[in-house]
Amino acid sequence: REGPSDPPPPELGAAGAAWAKAARTGEIDARTLRPWVAAAWVRCTSYGFGAATRALPLVTRTAPVRSGSAGDATHAAAAGPYLVALASASARTRGRALLTDARGFVLASEGATDPDDGSPVNPCFAEDQVGAHAVGAALATGDYAEFVGPEHTSSRFHGSTSLAVPLHNKAGSV
Repeated sequence: REGPSDPPPPELGAAGAAWAKAARTGEIDARTLRPWVAAAWVRCTSYGFGAATRALPLVTRTAPVRSGSAGDATHAAAAGPYLVALASASARTRGRALLTDARGFVLASEGATDPDDGSPVNPCFAEDQVGAHAVGAALATGDYAEFVGPEHTSSRFHGSTSLAVPLHNKAGSV
């Protein structure tokens, strides 16, 4: 497949047209999408999360660590300085850095926030919760993933770019 060093999508207008067609008809036009994006759209559709489905709003404030796992708290504490550095590096573009567990649940978050409008908060970035997005795709494939604008199935993310890299332990698990 293409990798992270490849150029960005040649035509986001084509991805937007593919998204509009999928929202209207449910049909995925894989010819106009990058291969990992098309594969994520197919996975998401199988979960019942197509282009016409609206994701719950993103985490709108620094996410608390879920209780019940000392390992999660340790990972979140260790990742803290890296999340701050990543968020600072992307502050000009209102970037946010997240650490999730292997299921996509947010363990820690740093960076730009959206105004809290009282909407329900979705603390999970799994594909069956937010649709095609880099976090869910990276967890599903175990590989780097990136999505730009309308490559996300949820229109909520059409104004953003998402990038994700799964971290593997010594045994190779995420």
